[in-house]
Amino acid sequence: MKYCLAPTVLSLALAAPAATQWPPPLYDSANPARACASLTTLELADATIESASVEAAAAGPPYCRVTAVATHSPANDRVTIWVALPLENWNGRFLGTGGGGFSGGSPRSLPGAVREGFAAAATDTGHEENSGSFALGPDDAFAAVVRWVEEGVAPETLAATRRDENGDLIESRPICRYPKVAIHSGSGELSDAASFECREEVLDR
Repeated sequence: MKYCLAPTVLSLALAAPAATQWPPPLYDSANPARACASLTTLELADATIESASVEAAAAGPPYCRVTAVATHSPANDRVTIWVALPLENWNGRFLGTGGGGFSGGSPRSLPGAVREGFAAAATDTGHEENSGSFALGPDDAFAAVVRWVEEGVAPETLAATRRDENGDLIESRPICRYPKVAIHSGSGELSDAASFECREEVLDR
């Protein structure tokens, strides 16, 4: 039986019609509206096109690879965006790709989408590393909580802060480990955590 199976499968494959594009195109014709290199002249709000060039995929049709950088005021961050635009066989659809965990997307995910007929894009989500350090504030309270959970070392204090829209410190206050509370030392600014001490409060009864 096993000797007859391979010729049968081969015969069926040869007899089957050629596969059509899936998903089917939304438009009868979807030729590029402008040359790939000309995309560098586009003016976009809060974004800059850094490069646009035709790339030949290892397997599949060539595509227009665009790299852009977006920023948001007042954060002045830097988000890198990679876009792949099919030069032929575009199915009229867009596919956004991303990463897992704390990772952003990668330009390596785009050629596969282009082979399937999609225009595709990915971003680094504003950070290049694969850790969550980008989410930590300057006071690093999250790291103290992680150490508590993973190592069993509870923090004695945490810093509570209030900052303006530019990230500049307005005021700070220590958060003390129970049953201690933050008590002003009697000197120093009320807006400065250094002016407070963690002590057990004595209540008059």
